[in-house]
Amino acid sequence: YADDSTIVRSTASSLWSREQRFIGHVIPDIDGPTNIHAGLTARYQSRGRAGLQHQWSVEGGSIVGDVSGSDITVEWTSDSGNVSVVRTWPGGCRDSSRLTTRFEPVVSVTEMHEDPWVRVVPHPVAGSGRVLISQQITDADFGTITVVDVTGRTVHSENLFHRRELVLPRLANGTYVVVLRTRTTTKTQTFIVGSE
Repeated sequence: YADDSTIVRSTASSLWSREQRFIGHVIPDIDGPTNIHAGLTARYQSRGRAGLQHQWSVEGGSIVGDVSGSDITVEWTSDSGNVSVVRTWPGGCRDSSRLTTRFEPVVSVTEMHEDPWVRVVPHPVAGSGRVLISQQITDADFGTITVVDVTGRTVHSENLFHRRELVLPRLANGTYVVVLRTRTTTKTQTFIVGSE
């Protein structure tokens, strides 16, 4: 491998496991939301170069569509689970990665000032709105954006690749928090949805 990885050989099989390390923490080779709940539909993508063969599996949910591409959509049936992928490299070498997911309610959000990274327009939102992100999210700083209601339930989650805008889904009236997470930062912005 041409990156800073730890290679571990499983004694039970000839499958090799690859883990990237970032400041002492294992970073799986799968990008996607880890804060999930039953009923959430979320997209997951395998990091790596083009031309790899993928075989996905999920515990706690079901895969919607193809299981052999570099990305999948998961419909969660549980509040916790795992997303796993085995990748076959040209030449037959294989590696695997697993991402653990669970429901993590937001207990409280304290917003000291409006963050220039994340803005919701128009505010308050009436019917439909957009989340604007002031920084371009690159592959090196992969990001996810999550919309959470006041009970801490994730109502929308999406990966951000080279995008600076998210169109909000139609939401019920109430107060929400949009959370932008990248590998290096977490930014939040509270917004209100009112009637049209």
